[in-house]
Amino acid sequence: MNKEKENKNAEISARIAEILQYTGDTRNGFAVKLGYERAQTVYDVMNMKSAPSYDFFRRFSVSEYSDIIDLKWLLSGEGSMLRDRSEESNLAHDPDAPPVSPTEESIYKQLYKEKDEENKVLLKQIGCLEERIRQLESQNKESDSHSMIDKVAEAFTSESSSGYGEDFMPAKPPSDSKRSSAGKV
Repeated sequence: MNKEKENKNAEISARIAEILQYTGDTRNGFAVKLGYERAQTVYDVMNMKSAPSYDFFRRFSVSEYSDIIDLKWLLSGEGSMLRDRSEESNLAHDPDAPPVSPTEESIYKQLYKEKDEENKVLLKQIGCLEERIRQLESQNKESDSHSMIDKVAEAFTSESSSGYGEDFMPAKPPSDSKRSSAGKV
């Protein structure tokens, strides 16, 4: 049984290599398009250090690759690598089309449910980020108005001390001496 799993993983790894060759993507580019921050998962799958997980196939199914690559082909090797768009539209309108297996249907439902929940989380995060942007913009406006007031005050104080002409001598500050200078010549 272990040998069977290794063979299955090798087949999937080979199909991923075919996808990369077809698209011209690198392993790292493939990982990024699947939403991985690091390419290690893809490297491990392709080098057969680990089997592709449910998460890997979920990410693939919602990536741009799923628009052109047949997920059934990736999983099983059956059919063509490229999705047949005309067949898709015929299946949607053909009452004689073979029914989707319960297993496939449950996988699709699970993927859609997870995608919907992920979208809800992302929408909530977007709302929080938009609110934070509004707060920062408000703080920035307050900061700009405070700095403008500081500039006006600085300009006023620098102008008032030098605005009396060159011959103007400022008053001598009072001395700290307690003796009176009255009557001195």
